[in-house]
Amino acid sequence: MKEFLARAGEKLAQFFDRATLIRITTVVLLSIVSVMIFSRMQARSQKIERHMVRPQAFEVAACPSWVNGQIVDSVRQSVPSSFSIFKPDLLDFVRMSLLDSPWVEDITQGERVYPDQVQVGVKLRKPIALVRVDDRSNPRYYLVDRKGLRLPGYLTDPPESFPYPLPMIIGVRGDAPDLPAHDFADRAVAAGASLALDLYEWHNSSLFPRLHVLEIDVSNYDGRIDPSSSEVVLTTNVGVPVHWGRVNHSVHPHELDPVQKVAMVRKAVQAFPSLQNVAAIKLHLGELLVEPDEPSASTG
Repeated sequence: MKEFLARAGEKLAQFFDRATLIRITTVVLLSIVSVMIFSRMQARSQKIERHMVRPQAFEVAACPSWVNGQIVDSVRQSVPSSFSIFKPDLLDFVRMSLLDSPWVEDITQGERVYPDQVQVGVKLRKPIALVRVDDRSNPRYYLVDRKGLRLPGYLTDPPESFPYPLPMIIGVRGDAPDLPAHDFADRAVAAGASLALDLYEWHNSSLFPRLHVLEIDVSNYDGRIDPSSSEVVLTTNVGVPVHWGRVNHSVHPHELDPVQKVAMVRKAVQAFPSLQNVAAIKLHLGELLVEPDEPSASTG
């Protein structure tokens, strides 16, 4: 090493005088010392107790009523146990950590709050429907979000209650994905979830206190059983099925959009307030057909 430095010094001496070499060497040494001091100060500052962020103690400022303690714990566990408020790229670090949680869809905002807090806005994946997967003789029930992504966990029996109406998607082919936040192999699940999102909005209307949707049957999605029949059938609390037609109206220009279909179902409910003697409500190519349960019932 000494020989190498000596040879390097001889080479430099060929181009610079002694005073210049001394100045260059001094600048280089000062730079190295400055970097070392800064690195040590940064490392030390990251270890100062009062500047450590501890997600285990984080507080939820506000959250939807459906969020329970189990979901909060799941989100909390996605973030490391502690880290410094001075950590480089702190907000990106927190964002990427939180996005590892299958309950987290997006991070809407982030801010350092000295000396030891980080405020973060989190958009959660909201359950919009249950998906029934028939595993031989043992069905399983999975929560899905508006995109049809599987949410953590599963049930062996349907829940007795939920904070808001939660229709069940049935007629699904294949199994559920192994991991949460992943799509089902059957595209019918995503289509059913999209319809469930529309139904969630409509449950607040005057129509659904009398006509509540319990199941979304996607057995015939994309006409895989009978191309001439409705792709989706809604099972209601009064036992009257609603043959919905196709789900993705944008692909089929002659299909009504969901708002128009709801208006037609409302028309049927207004014509038959108790829905007695009604066998089925059918929406087909922009037309409403109310099938009577008895020959004497009228159609509209």
